[in-house]
Amino acid sequence: TNIVEMGNAKFDGLYKAIQKKEYMVGWEKLENKATVLWAESHGVSLVYHMMKQISFDLYAKPIFEYANNNHDIGIVFRPHPAFIQEMFHYGYWSSNDFQRFKEYCADSPNIVFDDTDTYNSAFSVCDGILTSAFCGIIYSALPTLKPICVCYRTRSDISYEPELVKNYYSIYQERDIVDYFDMIKAKKDPMFCLR
Repeated sequence: TNIVEMGNAKFDGLYKAIQKKEYMVGWEKLENKATVLWAESHGVSLVYHMMKQISFDLYAKPIFEYANNNHDIGIVFRPHPAFIQEMFHYGYWSSNDFQRFKEYCADSPNIVFDDTDTYNSAFSVCDGILTSAFCGIIYSALPTLKPICVCYRTRSDISYEPELVKNYYSIYQERDIVDYFDMIKAKKDPMFCLR
């Protein structure tokens, strides 16, 4: 039997993407701005509303307010496809709501809605990564060496990988959003050596 040893295709694409910032058509508004990839996870349900994997309902308002008040930062919002489907399925969003949201991002001077096939373009242009403490991005973003920040619904939530995320920045309240975004704008990353 012939066997060919190969790397993980996801990491190969990610490695290639982070070698140089390449802005897709429509993403030019992010150039020369400190940019955060906001990768929202999924876990919306009818019974529990938002499970611990989701923080969109808690932090969307302060994130968009920060972007509105700080045009020198860019945001690539990349929700998990299952998140969008859950929002539709459980009636939190209508098709019209979703279209208006995408138009809001398109009209913004510093927000991009990313619905491309892979995370590669977002990883290419971002300077920091914001996601749930329970999202797979906590693994795949590590090789980027970029400052990763994980969101929690409550202080009692514990990530599935506490040994990993203890080396990441954490968000438990709205003020933490401002602190993280300010840190990215200042090009600081005091936990770099830990990661």
